[in-house]
Amino acid sequence: MASTTSRSAMFNQGTYYIVNRMLSSSGQKLALTFNGENNTVTVTLINATNQAWAIRDYSDGKTQTVSPVSSPHLQIGMGSGVIKVLSPGGYVWTLRNTPSGATYVRSTIQDGDVTVFWGLPEAQVDQAVGFGKEAANGNQRWVMIPA
Repeated sequence: MASTTSRSAMFNQGTYYIVNRMLSSSGQKLALTFNGENNTVTVTLINATNQAWAIRDYSDGKTQTVSPVSSPHLQIGMGSGVIKVLSPGGYVWTLRNTPSGATYVRSTIQDGDVTVFWGLPEAQVDQAVGFGKEAANGNQRWVMIPA
């Protein structure tokens, strides 16, 4: 069953670095990294190279698309247990912000039907970003940093 969420709960459109809330074992921030069309999205140390993502509202008024800024004609979609950058296909996500009292906003990112979450099995450099049911740990929470 699809979520019925107001526009005020949606994330603001714009360009962001999407960083996992969990730090790497060496204490560094890990950001979503674009690795080319049809390739799996991974997390790497935040460095801005291929890490800027455009978040845009979708026509249904409740979901959004996520595209690499360097290739705005592509979208993040679902692969086999991982998220991949694919040709446009109406891939939509439910991004919800949770005010943290800080400069940046913590978010969850789910599929359009709000059934699975983006997450990391482990906070490691070059880890593929997967999706699955909600977990108790923080690996499914993301921080949106304006680019």
